[in-house]
Amino acid sequence: MKCELCSFENPKGTVTAVIIRDGRILALKRAQDPFKGSWDLPGGYMEKGETPKQALAREIREELGIEARSMTYISTVPGTALWKGEIFPVISIFYLVDIGEQNPIVNLEENSWSQWLSPLELSDIAWDSNRKMVEWVRDNLL
Repeated sequence: MKCELCSFENPKGTVTAVIIRDGRILALKRAQDPFKGSWDLPGGYMEKGETPKQALAREIREELGIEARSMTYISTVPGTALWKGEIFPVISIFYLVDIGEQNPIVNLEENSWSQWLSPLELSDIAWDSNRKMVEWVRDNLL
């Protein structure tokens, strides 16, 4: 018997950090599929009971080993995600995140390294919502 609720195509909530320093965006090189070897922005899925800011603070701690000093809402962007060959809708909430002078220490379970890149260097970036956001940052913030 198929779950009726499971057939709804409601998007899953994701949160993403746009961290800028000296005109460059902090990008992470994915170490896992999907999109293994592509650039990504710090972030991930919201967990049950979390607000978007709580989820993003947790993701920044998990992925970068640092604390966000402040988060400023940028935009919410619809997109898609891929898991085990299945494409499903997501709603990505983007924040401009200030980390001050902290130096990220990449969690090697998810990502292989981090690098500060110009938006033009982020043409091979995972997820359609991230591509849209990098274009917006290039056109509006840098």
